[in-house]
Amino acid sequence: MKNEEKILQVLGQIQGDIKDMKVDIKDLKGDVSILKEDVSILKSDVSILKEDVTILKGDVSILKEDVTVLKGDVSILKEDVTVLKGDVSILKEDVTVLKGDVNILKEGQIETNKHLVILDTKVDAISNKLDDIEALNASRHTEITSNIINLSKDFTIVEAVTGKNMLDIAHLKAAK
Repeated sequence: MKNEEKILQVLGQIQGDIKDMKVDIKDLKGDVSILKEDVSILKSDVSILKEDVTILKGDVSILKEDVTVLKGDVSILKEDVTVLKGDVSILKEDVTVLKGDVNILKEGQIETNKHLVILDTKVDAISNKLDDIEALNASRHTEITSNIINLSKDFTIVEAVTGKNMLDIAHLKAAK
């Protein structure tokens, strides 16, 4: 009976697999029809591209004409370059003047750097003094903390002695 159950179980699995395969086949048929539609669209796109190529050929012809016009513009630009060379000469003279100004600024920067060195020295001195003060304050803080702890211990002793004294007083009153 166990073998029959195993066979039935295997048959059940096979039937499930067959159902799954039928679903897969159905899905594949749908995919094939979608691919056919895509091929049709691609054919349409190719035909449009062919038309675009024809248009581009016309555009290339127009561009060739534009190149001829541009060659004329280059001649005009060459003339403009000659004018610009004159302007460059003027700019070179201006650069010479600016170099003199830069030298003046460099001298001012040297003076400023000297002042910064002096300020850095003073800041270092102040920083060292602050470090000394911080160390002293830390020492004082430790000392004060220790004193507070000692006072706390003393108060505890005073409380204990006061409690004992009150107990002794109670005993003396009781003894009277």
